[in-house]
Amino acid sequence: MTMSSVFFEHRIKVRHLRVIEALDRQKSLLRASRVLNVTQPALTRALQEIEEIVGAPLFERHSRGVRPNAMGEVLVQTAHVVLGQLRRAQDTFEGLLQDDALTITVGALPVAASGLLPAVLAALYRAEPTLRVRLLHGRTDELLPKLAGNEIDLVVGRLYPLARYDALIRKVLYQDPIALVARSDHPLFANGQVRIAEAAAYRQVLPTLSQHVERDVAQVTREHRLATRDQLRSSSASFTREILLGTDSIAVMPSMMVAGDIARGELRAFQLQQPSQARAGGVIYRDGSAIHKPGVRLLMRELEHQLAVMAEQGAVWVDDQISEDNLLLGESA
Repeated sequence: MTMSSVFFEHRIKVRHLRVIEALDRQKSLLRASRVLNVTQPALTRALQEIEEIVGAPLFERHSRGVRPNAMGEVLVQTAHVVLGQLRRAQDTFEGLLQDDALTITVGALPVAASGLLPAVLAALYRAEPTLRVRLLHGRTDELLPKLAGNEIDLVVGRLYPLARYDALIRKVLYQDPIALVARSDHPLFANGQVRIAEAAAYRQVLPTLSQHVERDVAQVTREHRLATRDQLRSSSASFTREILLGTDSIAVMPSMMVAGDIARGELRAFQLQQPSQARAGGVIYRDGSAIHKPGVRLLMRELEHQLAVMAEQGAVWVDDQISEDNLLLGESA
């Protein structure tokens, strides 16, 4: 069966694309119906209507929900792009209606959201009061589809190896080592020289902000034989910080997570990795106009400035050779 482009364009509606997007993201008819604020039967009818327009099934049902088939994947990608463009247009209109305020949308991965972006945005707001930032927190697999769909301008944080080519550009800005972190007056730092073996005597706090962070921490813990039964796992950066400040507990964690506390002298970090072993971090963006927006350029400059400050304080490493050579196009991250 074939269909004319005119027939398809006239019958497919924005509401259809919202249904497809919700089903792809939620992987469940029930969850998608809740997101769209419709009943599940109404959502089922809408999906059937779309499949009639296309002339083929779009989603496969399985025990844990639904997933797009090959035909569905085509419409999923279309939905992300079209709806992303519409959302960006709305943001642009809002900016124009508010005296041309600078407006950017930033995706923040967990560690960068906790330790890097607060300092960056505080400095930006002081320098450019009209700047408007929409910050979206999430994991890599949640934020990259939004970036590809034009919903956000760039993603800041850890750069991970790619499972498949995605045509997004990755720029390395820093190396974020795993470190032993404790309050500045902790007994571990008393003699001016940290003995890693002594760390096993203290309760450990291990961050579980994401599977990636948890895996990186576990690997370093094994390498340095820091594993102990007296461990506390926490998915909250603020909880981890309070435990460290208020007790003799130590943490094995990315030092960037507490860069602000290190800068204020409240916490101290002892790096457990060399620069070549540390986690690469930076920005991810589309090859297009978004990276040239005035607000994004301001953000990039402030990111590099704050990272240089953090490097002086020992929270991260910044490579003096970071340049266009560190631009990665869909190969590794």
